[in-house]
Amino acid sequence: MPFKTICFAVGIAAGALFAHPYMMLVLSLFTSHGKLDIEPGAHGLSSFAHLIFSRQMLPMSFTFISLCGVAGLLAGMVIERKRRLAALRYENEKRASVLRAVRQLVMVLSHYFLNAALVNEETGFALSGGILPRIR
Repeated sequence: MPFKTICFAVGIAAGALFAHPYMMLVLSLFTSHGKLDIEPGAHGLSSFAHLIFSRQMLPMSFTFISLCGVAGLLAGMVIERKRRLAALRYENEKRASVLRAVRQLVMVLSHYFLNAALVNEETGFALSGGILPRIR
């Protein structure tokens, strides 16, 4: 399953289980000018949980679920993009180090080939070990 889909599902779950109930709790605590609207006892909280997931709250639940889902999707897209950029940076760093090594190798090999050519030109010895005739 793609990472963005997982983040979208986590956002939906967070909206349904945390954001909407939290907003309803804050709203119900301070509806009538700072007075507590629900009783703090166990019966009050169970009726509050029943109210949160009731049919009348479906439009508000859908809004929170969809907004949190979109937020999760956007967060997943940002995280995935950062991972992809980090992988590209790593690949570029590897290529740059390989390129540096190849450049250094070419410099060393060109130095040795230049020295071998100078030895052949001065002494008349070929790379195969035979003697080349000197042409002047």
